Amino acid sequence: ILVTTHEPCPMCAAAMVWSGISEIAYGFSIKEAIHQQRRRIDIPCREIFKRAGKQLRVHQGVLGSECSVLYNRAVRDEVDQLRGSDRAKLEELAHALSARRIKWYSENQSHLNIDGQDLISCAYQLFAAKLGISPEDAPVISRDDKKLILHSRNFCPTLEACKILKLDTRFVCRHLTEKPTTDLLRGLHPKLRFTRNYERLRPYTPYCEEMIILDE
Repeated sequence: ILVTTHEPCPMCAAAMVWSGISEIAYGFSIKEAIHQQRRRIDIPCREIFKRAGKQLRVHQGVLGSECSVLYNRAVRDEVDQLRGSDRAKLEELAHALSARRIKWYSENQSHLNIDGQDLISCAYQLFAAKLGISPEDAPVISRDDKKLILHSRNFCPTLEACKILKLDTRFVCRHLTEKPTTDLLRGLHPKLRFTRNYERLRPYTPYCEEMIILDE
């Protein structure tokens, strides 16, 4: 039996036939890869087995969600970026990320639909707009005029990359994304700040407890 994250391409499927493998289990299909605009030959392994006159047992979609993460472009880019990172590299990446977020805000400020009743509400809307998350992804747990606490459960490429590379999100997220998010929010007001409760951070808890703070 061959167990693999991705459905074998026609060449690999043919190699399976010649090697005498009789059973395969895979998670991510050729069709799904093509849907992600990846270059694949659109011939399923079942078709190769059929044309070869071989009866192989095929178990498709095994741990499909888990396998699909490995082929997500944003996750793969993050893996490439974070591989071998130390604090100095993370801070260098954070500097570049800050520049991109500040540039994004400058270019999109006039188009953003931000209409909160107070500065903290506006900051939350900006945070959600830039990260492309909904209130369901990052519900507000508590708030007042100076502090808002949210629990983020959205899909996060950095989280997935850290899991793949066995990196500690408490270290990576502190040095990679906290300052760039603060720099984004300070486009609204220079005393806004973003931080996290690093004792409540995925994958160690079901959510990331994050805070938007208006300093005195």
